Amino acid sequence: PLAARAAYLLRAYGDLLSDVARLDGVVASLALAHPRERIAEWRAMVAERMNDLSAVEGNLRKLMEVKPDNAHAYNALGYTFADRNIRLPEALTLITKAAELAPNDAFILDSLGWVHYRLGDLDKAEQALRKAYSLRQDEEIGVHLLEVLIKKGQLADAKSLSDALLPKYPDSQRLKTLIQTLPGV
Repeated sequence: PLAARAAYLLRAYGDLLSDVARLDGVVASLALAHPRERIAEWRAMVAERMNDLSAVEGNLRKLMEVKPDNAHAYNALGYTFADRNIRLPEALTLITKAAELAPNDAFILDSLGWVHYRLGDLDKAEQALRKAYSLRQDEEIGVHLLEVLIKKGQLADAKSLSDALLPKYPDSQRLKTLIQTLPGV
């Protein structure tokens, strides 16, 4: 269909502009597009890269209005808040909604664990992150779990996890930094 090809070309054009650090051009070109689900999602991702929180929020809220069953829109906004350590009660509400819509999505469970960590509920953080990591042994999920284990003082579990992560992600600076906080490393 013509609309799908146009969206593909628009995204390719956006990728090209992004690659040459002209993100403002990407946002302007995407703003001309019909605000369909994928375009709103892409505009939010571009706004995130530009550190434009109000545009991220606006695009994701628009996406939630158009597609209220889109778990990833709720998760993206909630994680954006949690990662910045702002509006944490709202982040928890958004991510909880995402988890209700997609209860076995590893990335949503990772966000749920991360917001619990930010809120200081380390037991709930560990529970969500362990489940997320069991579903997908992803670098970010593993690093989040490692951070929680270290904070909880579960050093044997943290060492075991770091031993599993480091060979998979030897270039991860965040992982290396966390590993250096473990005693005896």
